[in-house]
Amino acid sequence: MVTSDNDRDPWLGDEEQDDEAHPAPLDARQAAAWRSRHRAVSPSRVLLWQCMAGWLAVMLTWSLAESSAAPLSVAYGVLAIVLPAFPFAMAIVRGHSLAALVVWEFVKLMLSVMLLLLAPVVLGEVVWLALLAGVIVTINMYWIAPLWLARSGSVQADLKKS
Repeated sequence: MVTSDNDRDPWLGDEEQDDEAHPAPLDARQAAAWRSRHRAVSPSRVLLWQCMAGWLAVMLTWSLAESSAAPLSVAYGVLAIVLPAFPFAMAIVRGHSLAALVVWEFVKLMLSVMLLLLAPVVLGEVVWLALLAGVIVTINMYWIAPLWLARSGSVQADLKKS
């Protein structure tokens, strides 16, 4: 197809305007095959990874710390992230609208902030560096767990089980 300069979209590059540059749409069989190779990671699996990483951080801190305040602070930091994530994960699984997910994300963040602010009241003696370490380890599982699950092939293994 020959186009004049007037017919060309100034926002698109030459490659984007060629019909041959666009991939052909997938049929139902191809789309199903693509979905089986690129399965979404379950939010419950990410929460499980967060709990496991938090437990490891608590055990490591417990083995190295001289007092019980540091492991308790790490555990509280982990719980301040994991506990509010449960209702958000349930909202994702239920398939709420994007607006509802934004609201649940806001609720999750506010609950986490509230729990962190209540740390001195709940724990008494807080080791803030340990609490921060628990928070960081747990939050990092939001991106490490899906990457690890996708690379290890357990995402495809989950599909074969069902």
